[in-house]
Amino acid sequence: MIRGWFRIVLSLSAIAVWTVFTVLGARRRKGAERLQYQAQRQRGGARILSRIGRFRVTVAGETPPPGPMLYVANHITALDPILIGTQVDVAFAGKIEIIGWPVMGWIAREHGIIGVERSRRSSTRVFVEAIRNRLAEGVPVMVFPEGGIGWGDVLLPFKTGAFEAISGMGRIQTVFMDVAAIDGVPTPGSEGRHRLSHKHHDTLFGHLAHAFSYRSVDIQVRFGPSFSADEMKRKALADMTRAAMLRLQDQKQ
Repeated sequence: MIRGWFRIVLSLSAIAVWTVFTVLGARRRKGAERLQYQAQRQRGGARILSRIGRFRVTVAGETPPPGPMLYVANHITALDPILIGTQVDVAFAGKIEIIGWPVMGWIAREHGIIGVERSRRSSTRVFVEAIRNRLAEGVPVMVFPEGGIGWGDVLLPFKTGAFEAISGMGRIQTVFMDVAAIDGVPTPGSEGRHRLSHKHHDTLFGHLAHAFSYRSVDIQVRFGPSFSADEMKRKALADMTRAAMLRLQDQKQ
């Protein structure tokens, strides 16, 4: 665990410096250009953190096409946005409590996170509009519609709010994050996802210390085919996307 805590301290220090330069660069930009810049910087920061943590990320599947895109991903660790974020420039949707956290909240805000308040049904409309606005500004959005973190062996039911945002204005692409090997040893099926899952720990830092304690973790990010969200209701979109995600889950390479 000493390795894990050392990497946490090193990661926070490195990304704090990275964020300072992100803030300075964002000040010279406005509107859509600023949001796109934040997404690009987020990708660079994610790659730094992945290198520090010895997460080796490879990609399989289709190349994301241009245009308004809602990426829909599975959720097993607090590091999912970072690991998937090494591959795409996006704004992530995350629980709104993150925004208020010391240091980490500041980092998330300055890289354009979209806060989700799941405790109140009335907040859905605000969330939908936030996603629509970000898409309209040319920034793809990534959501984790399971609404929580599981053990990685079963895909949890999808919440449908984000699908209302993309309905009629863009495309959806599924993304499945898998754990291919830990410390160089292949992890078949859901074994790797289970070993890395946040469910092993009650606290964020306990989970991060666990995830960063391995010598290396091989991550495979699989992109499924994208499809149009035109003329479809959010429940139908959620069902179609979940079915596509289940197919990706079975394509471990």
